[in-house]
Amino acid sequence: PVRAISIDVGGLHGGSVRPNSVFNSYYDRNTTGQSDISKGIPLTTEQMNVQSNFSGWDFTEKTGIWVMDSDPASYPYFQWQTEIESLPPV
Repeated sequence: PVRAISIDVGGLHGGSVRPNSVFNSYYDRNTTGQSDISKGIPLTTEQMNVQSNFSGWDFTEKTGIWVMDSDPASYPYFQWQTEIESLPPV
């Protein structure tokens, strides 16, 4: 879990100058132990593995920003990370 001495702690980041100023940002509330909604959107570990839970994120194949594996399920990761993994060895 995320722990801090200050009360200004969240699952995604510490504090924000303006309340509710974090948009389309998600974190795993099971692994962080947090459940605050003003500093990102808390999802369960199971929900973090479902693409439709990431509103506003671009999962377009080949041209999108994000990718998710389905078997086994994964958190979203950057499209460019799959391109690096598929490069031939030098």
